[in-house]
Amino acid sequence: MTVTAGTTLGRYEIRSHIGTGGMGEVYLAYDTQLRRPVALKLLPSSFTRDEDRLRRFEQEAYAASALNHPNILTIYEIGEANSLRFIVMEYVEGVTLRQHLSRSYSAAVEGGQTAGAGIKFAEALDIAIQIASALSASQSAGIAHRDIKPENVMVRRDGYIKVLDFGLAKLTEPPKIETEAPTRAMVNTSPGAVMGTANYMSPEQARGQAIDARTDIWSLGVVIYEMMTGRLPFEGPTPSHVIVSILEKDPPPLSRYITGVPEALEWIVTKALTKDPDDRYQTAREILTDLRRLKQRLDVDSEMERSLAPHVTSSGMSTAGTNIHSGPGPTGSTALDQRTVRVDAARTISSVEYISRGIRTHKLGISIAVLIAIGIVAAAVALWSRVRPTASRERPFQQMRLDRLTNTGQAGVATISPDGKYVVHVNSNGAESSLWVRQVATSSNVQIVPPLEGRFVGQTFSPDGVFVYYVIYEKNSPLGTVYQIPVLGGQPKKIIEDVDSRISLSPDAKQFAFVRQYPDSGETTLYVANANGSAQQKIASRMRPQRFDVSAGPAWSPDGTFIVCSVGALENGTDQHTLVAIPQNGGPEKQLTTRRWSFISGVSWLTDRSGLIISAQERLNGPVQLSFMSYPGGEIQRITNDLNNYNGSSLSADDLSLATVETQTTSNIWLAKNGDAASSVRISSGNGDGSGRLAWTPDGRIVYSSFRGAVGDIWIANADGSAAKQLTFDSALNGFPSVSQDGRYIVFVSTRAGAHIYRMDLNGNNVQQITNGIGEFNPVITPDSLWIIYQSFDTRLWKVPIEGGTPERVSDKLATQPAISPDGKLIACRYREESLSPFQLGILSLDTGQKVKAIDLPPTANTSAALQWTADGRSVLYIDTRGGVSNIWSQPMDGPAKQLTNFRTDQIFAFDWSRNGRQLLLARGNTTNDVVLIVQTK
Repeated sequence: MTVTAGTTLGRYEIRSHIGTGGMGEVYLAYDTQLRRPVALKLLPSSFTRDEDRLRRFEQEAYAASALNHPNILTIYEIGEANSLRFIVMEYVEGVTLRQHLSRSYSAAVEGGQTAGAGIKFAEALDIAIQIASALSASQSAGIAHRDIKPENVMVRRDGYIKVLDFGLAKLTEPPKIETEAPTRAMVNTSPGAVMGTANYMSPEQARGQAIDARTDIWSLGVVIYEMMTGRLPFEGPTPSHVIVSILEKDPPPLSRYITGVPEALEWIVTKALTKDPDDRYQTAREILTDLRRLKQRLDVDSEMERSLAPHVTSSGMSTAGTNIHSGPGPTGSTALDQRTVRVDAARTISSVEYISRGIRTHKLGISIAVLIAIGIVAAAVALWSRVRPTASRERPFQQMRLDRLTNTGQAGVATISPDGKYVVHVNSNGAESSLWVRQVATSSNVQIVPPLEGRFVGQTFSPDGVFVYYVIYEKNSPLGTVYQIPVLGGQPKKIIEDVDSRISLSPDAKQFAFVRQYPDSGETTLYVANANGSAQQKIASRMRPQRFDVSAGPAWSPDGTFIVCSVGALENGTDQHTLVAIPQNGGPEKQLTTRRWSFISGVSWLTDRSGLIISAQERLNGPVQLSFMSYPGGEIQRITNDLNNYNGSSLSADDLSLATVETQTTSNIWLAKNGDAASSVRISSGNGDGSGRLAWTPDGRIVYSSFRGAVGDIWIANADGSAAKQLTFDSALNGFPSVSQDGRYIVFVSTRAGAHIYRMDLNGNNVQQITNGIGEFNPVITPDSLWIIYQSFDTRLWKVPIEGGTPERVSDKLATQPAISPDGKLIACRYREESLSPFQLGILSLDTGQKVKAIDLPPTANTSAALQWTADGRSVLYIDTRGGVSNIWSQPMDGPAKQLTNFRTDQIFAFDWSRNGRQLLLARGNTTNDVVLIVQTK
């Protein structure tokens, strides 16, 4: 069958031929059902008789369809029509990276530049980071691309990139040795026998050996080299010559073609292009981390450069913030034959090197050049004196590497031993958690506490590294219990009950500190007890709305004189946290810093008492990052600076190794007809789309939260994701939208003046603040569109007229996540009868607030996600996550719960069923938690 414009394949109408992709022709088509353009890759019928090619075609589809990442082309469907096999994919408007590079090269040639004619440095680095991010996601799914090259990377007009064509993708498997593979690879007489493109092949790929994800890292290194320099690292007149070059030669350094190249970039590319895969980056996550750190460093240096006032030389040229290059200056008649790159302003040696080159070239200018160099150095010293920290020591981990210790995505709460040889961490699998010890040097993992239903709070090593103390809330117990266990396993010994934080041992290990909560009275207390749990002594306490944070736990100072605690309080409607030092033997408390954080998850002392490492969130819904706080100065300096979360902070005794848990979350919006997982399609590709709640409008559009910008905002779009429009535009966090059934209003939470509830028109106009208490969350609108039901800061339910007015308390019981029944008479919520009792599914009367019914939910039920009633008002829907996969379950008023969806991958963060029950809207994605070890390298 001939495919031309107008041909119909199922519900897809062919519009035009785009080009040829991996193993197939690609067409622009139109999805007549969802009314959107798509890319349709067709395997010609002449190849369907080739079983190997057909197998690889299907492998491409199934491998790529398992991936869910904003930098990976989305696969919508694998189909067959009129005896033709095809894959339906996301249509991307843009050009390939090859076309983009060619245009850049042509522009450079027209400008007289022939060497180093790559794209702009900042753009190349950004593209490299996006490709590495895509590869990191694919490797997490066990998939290697095997054909990374500029032809397989699309560049959108907004600079966003998409990695295409997993046509050579291969589910990773144990390597197989084939003795004749190198010969076959070199001769390459069989089409497809050596998969990949010669210039971008890794040495092991060129030899025809078994390969894994590290081959993609090599290819990424080649692409980075080409983007930066405008030429390939390995060249030759024929593919055979190229392969010989790959196997036997080292590429010229980047500095041969571009001047002022950061040493870090040279090192990254060299490591990516290491011929032995064991000496190369082992995962895409590793090179992604280094690329991000390089970008971070250059961004910081750029800020420093802008803060230095330009120095005007005798020739009238500004010497601050200039590009460093060789060859004639601006007045020279010869075009530059090398590409220039802006480098660290803080690296004043680069400016001196520039002057030195001038001295060697023009000896008569030595005196003037020396004076200029002195001026540059003096200016840099003056700048450093203005911006350097006043701490008593340099920030630790200025030079560091990040080693990933786990790759399950299910790790949590990590603690390193004093000698740095072991890391104890939690592994969670659904409702069950276990405790493991990882030996850093050998990568061996030993389970010391078997899986059980419960929640681990934190672990602490004894100073001699012989024992591990851990705190756990065991099944059906409202109290945390401290146990002691030998580091390599044994019989746990119970020490003490009623502990709500990790413990911190005194330097002599004779006592430990912990935090205990009293929910009924609103008190949290810092206690000290003997090592065996006896002689508990109250040291300090806080009353609501202040509290000692159990998430960070106490940190006993190395000299034993005081204990540092994180103290939280609601200020202007938002949670604010700071650090205080509490003397062990009495005396006034001391606030360590004026800084406030939205959340603190870990505090660790440096052994010399010069400062602390803090894991904290600077703003609500921002990333949790690691920072160094000097002591006693209280100055703060960042250690990490990216979009991931680093929860917890645990230091080795030599302060050279830092254990933490890296958390990464992706979320996109999906549409499932009748809740059918098999027919679900992704309709968004933003950052965190829908994770902060989503909702249908009466006219069939969708309202959702998104983190496409620096903070969360409310968006509205058509049901297929098209015509997306941002509705909120301030610097605050805006989320948790709820839409009135009369179609007039969107109600949401905003932190623009504290965490309060706001109302706006459906088009985003006429924003009005509705509540002004200490803090209000999770609003929902009653079916008659007259009232807003919401949760207060102290987890009670309230209601307020949608037009504004005086709030009224609905219930004095502990309750969160309200959902209103279709008849407006009942509230479903997460409910606690008493402060120490477990959460249940509570059914309350909206009029009286009295409990109608309480139903136990499984421990796998998501307690932080919104609930929803079925259209008939007989059941309540909730999210249940088992084995890392979420589905929607229905709990009737009487009888057992029933599973409604059958997704096999990903987590569900939020959902909303359409009012007619035909369309299920979901925010789906993944959250991975892995232990990483940050090691100081200098």
